[in-house]
Amino acid sequence: MKGLLRLGTGVAFAMLVATASSAFADTFGFTSVSGSTTANSIMGQLSVEVTGVLGNPNVVDMTFRNSGPIASGIDAFYIDEDPNSTGLAGIATIFNHTGVQFAAAATPSNLPGGNSLSWQFQADPATGGGTVSGDSNSPVAPNAIQTGEFLTVRFNLQSGKTVSNVIAEFQAALTTPPTTPNLRVGIHVLGIAPNGTSESFVNGSSGGGSETASAPLPSTAVAGMGLFGIVGAGCLVRNRRRGLAA
Repeated sequence: MKGLLRLGTGVAFAMLVATASSAFADTFGFTSVSGSTTANSIMGQLSVEVTGVLGNPNVVDMTFRNSGPIASGIDAFYIDEDPNSTGLAGIATIFNHTGVQFAAAATPSNLPGGNSLSWQFQADPATGGGTVSGDSNSPVAPNAIQTGEFLTVRFNLQSGKTVSNVIAEFQAALTTPPTTPNLRVGIHVLGIAPNGTSESFVNGSSGGGSETASAPLPSTAVAGMGLFGIVGAGCLVRNRRRGLAA
């Protein structure tokens, strides 16, 4: 009975964590800048997850993913923002996951093709001069975010700003018709199969064009995995205690 009580407590705690996590995380898609057939073919596999960090309200994580299946690599990211609205204060840390190697301050310093948009994309320095872009280290293609890989970038927030402000600006970019965005994230993708072409993408609408953007998807999957992990751990502890009692 005590084992079941502990398990039930663990499940309740996990559900609480899952609820809190989904309230501070959203996943957003990208729109191609050029509108080419090649660019449009891979839009659905590119995303950025915006997540709050438990215990640290002064930062926000952005996780860039290339889910595949079309071979390609995200080799740079850029932020174009109104700091008075979103409050990003520059990159705090770049978490390079397996197969990915990025550093702050991308070259070139602005999103390729960004000036061709109706709302020109300009990756300005964050308030206080913080860096808001990054790209893959040399060799560029192997260190890019290839199919099945991801990269997490942690940004500092200005005083008084929270992850909710950042997520609200991402959601505002999805309005139809869209208003002038206060926050845009751009990515550059190279080596797109079958011809190895390169394209640029922005979150939401590129502005004034015929592009469409997918709605945000609540990021409950990771929280759900945490729930099952805690449940499994509870069952394991209970089974071990049964074995010791025997």
